[in-house]
Amino acid sequence: MLQRSGDSDFDEGSTHAKFEPVYFEGYHECPAGPGAEIFKNDGPFKKWIYDDIQGGEDAEWTADVQRLAAEYRAQGPFFGIVGFSQGAKAAMYLLRHLEKEKNKLPAVLPDFVMLVCGTSPFHYIHDKRDPTDPKTIGYDESLAKGIVKVPSYHVIGNDDPFRPESEALQDFFDPSMRTLVRFKGGHQMPPGTQKEPGLNGLLFRYIESHGFRLCNDRSKGCWLSRYGATDWDIHTDYENRVPHGVVREYTLTVAPQPSLSPDGQPKTNGVTFNNTYPGPAIEACWGDYIVVHVKNQYKDNGTTVHWHGIRQYGSNEMDGVNGVTQCPIPYGEEYTYAFRATQYGHSWYHSHYSLQYPDGVAGPLIIHGPTSDEWDIDVGPILVADWTHETAFEVFNCEAYQCGGQETPPKSDGIVVNGVGPFKQGNGQFTVNYFNATFKPGKKHLLRLINGSAASSYVFSIDNHTMTVVAADFVAIKPYKTDSLLLGIGQRYTIIVEANQQKSTYWMRTTPAAGGCSSFRTDANGNFLQVKETMAMVIYEGAPHVQIPGPDSVKQPNITSACVDQTVDQDRLVPIVPWKVAGHPSNNVTRDSFTAALGATDIPDLVPDHPYAHWVLANDSQSKPVWVDFNHPTILDPTSSPKYSSIVRFNQSSGFIYLIIDSQYLFNPNPEFLYIPAAHPIHLHGSDFVILGQNASTYDPIESPKHFKFDNPSRRDTALLPAGGYLAIAFKPDNPGAWLMHCHIAWHASSGLALQLVVRPREIRDINGDLAPVQQVCNLWNSWVAQNPVTQTDSGV
Repeated sequence: MLQRSGDSDFDEGSTHAKFEPVYFEGYHECPAGPGAEIFKNDGPFKKWIYDDIQGGEDAEWTADVQRLAAEYRAQGPFFGIVGFSQGAKAAMYLLRHLEKEKNKLPAVLPDFVMLVCGTSPFHYIHDKRDPTDPKTIGYDESLAKGIVKVPSYHVIGNDDPFRPESEALQDFFDPSMRTLVRFKGGHQMPPGTQKEPGLNGLLFRYIESHGFRLCNDRSKGCWLSRYGATDWDIHTDYENRVPHGVVREYTLTVAPQPSLSPDGQPKTNGVTFNNTYPGPAIEACWGDYIVVHVKNQYKDNGTTVHWHGIRQYGSNEMDGVNGVTQCPIPYGEEYTYAFRATQYGHSWYHSHYSLQYPDGVAGPLIIHGPTSDEWDIDVGPILVADWTHETAFEVFNCEAYQCGGQETPPKSDGIVVNGVGPFKQGNGQFTVNYFNATFKPGKKHLLRLINGSAASSYVFSIDNHTMTVVAADFVAIKPYKTDSLLLGIGQRYTIIVEANQQKSTYWMRTTPAAGGCSSFRTDANGNFLQVKETMAMVIYEGAPHVQIPGPDSVKQPNITSACVDQTVDQDRLVPIVPWKVAGHPSNNVTRDSFTAALGATDIPDLVPDHPYAHWVLANDSQSKPVWVDFNHPTILDPTSSPKYSSIVRFNQSSGFIYLIIDSQYLFNPNPEFLYIPAAHPIHLHGSDFVILGQNASTYDPIESPKHFKFDNPSRRDTALLPAGGYLAIAFKPDNPGAWLMHCHIAWHASSGLALQLVVRPREIRDINGDLAPVQQVCNLWNSWVAQNPVTQTDSGV
């Protein structure tokens, strides 16, 4: 067991997830600092080779490796390697070469340790455990064969060798063995330590020691530069190049909060992350590794956490959808999510367990990176949500069982902005309970808009101000100006607002969208009974103190409540990093065209005692709603098709998958389904998609494709299916996994309006690695359910 003087043994980590941080004190420099003591020639190793290869082609690295391998074989089994930057990659090649030469090595290496500085924040460990035992953390089949057994080996550092271009480790090691490593001290700083103004406080000193510097202070379109040349900026293809990052670690506890009352009124069965709504902001920088330990302290439900819009390339099991990518986390247990921030921008995280998130289990997620226009002050996330005083599980009954009158579909009681909202009292007056953002005169302010609602979209605007839109979801776009934005459920926009008005207080408006895009109680004339559009404020520094804005706060002219997505006009959301879509789909579009429809009859199979009709994404008259099996997530058996799984498989590995989602044309008229004139915000997990076409007219399979856009169309992860119209999207099948696509109206998703898109099912385990942690949480869930039976009354997602 490797130890430094005065240190305790390295942790073995948790088997609840394949990532577990291991902490080190004092590794301020690498390899010259205290950490290097273990590699001195008089230390535990007879050979210490420091290979500082800073560049070169693979062929040169391979030649070096072959030379070094010959030297290593002559030195015997005790050796350590310190690799630096590209030298670390050469060290990976060395390990692969040694594997090929395994017949020349002893059957057991007493202690092999590799310290890699600048590469690989993963910690492989078999310490004091039988390496042939699959329960051993870091179990590897090649070791289990008994040819080469390594009791202890460690890879410590700061970058990711598992990116697609790093083939060496993929050949030698199973990436599922990885466990994240984080330094305490000089190399890496947890959020909040030694924090400086702006983004500098979230970055890390180690970058500067490697020749990089933050250039975001020079231009917001720049991120990191080296020796005067820009290396990562707004034009970087972030799907293929990701900057250096560190580990950002958080803990979230899901627990009941009886006192939850964001609008001053009691909430039945309120549940939150860390006793706050919204949950704490999770912040990281582009390229960082995000590790979140989620503990379930809520006895009534299991839980999972979905990181909305995070692509999860190669980490499908971290997507957080029970019944699809994992089993629920049972009461009293913990699961660790860990993934790479390969995108930048902002989003939100929320429970994907049934109807849990509308009860308060949601929070903002920010990944700092470049922006496509200049700004001065980051105001932070603005999370807008509808709010019900009754638990969402009870409110759903008005969706399932048509409780009649004003309550069908389910109605919300109010609107809250960042967990604060006014309430209309019996005297008709609203309480003075508003979120407010502070503007500094003359400065440009960055606002991160998020719609975290259950059932409502909004037209967002700020009185007297225009806004510059610079990102849609996780996609940076060419800046454009507008007075208002439709903010659909699950959608995000990054906007810049200049404080160029007189010092005063102005309304921030969240106008409920019309045309079936919001769900609040109204009178016979359509006037809202309990909500209004002025739900938050902007206050200028130095403005006179007032409770609410006065008459000088004026709604921008020509703003309507029309429910029209920004992407209907393809000239608005133009991605900075372009995609050119193949004009011919890789799949059968006829098969992969779906109608969002409500079943005409109840389905007694699903809730036998109280059956109801379900929403469904249907491609034939026999289509079924999604109804996941909490106990058997798709990721563990991606080739089977249970009756209500609604799985569509794609084996293609190139090109683009086209999907047509329509409101009526496929089965209208059809006795099996009802046409309901409602708009549906469609969210896809695991990939951004381009919007080929989006229109309020009925889809025509001959004429509509003639108007598709293929050259850098709008791209995002959530888009609106217009009422009575169609949404045509396309995505790359480059991320093997089981991915949910669903309507983000919580009541519709719970009814079954979703599909499981299983991409390259036979490659899921190869890409995502060992899924033992998923199986383990399933074992825990099954044991808990055996003692605490769960009656499933909705789709589960």
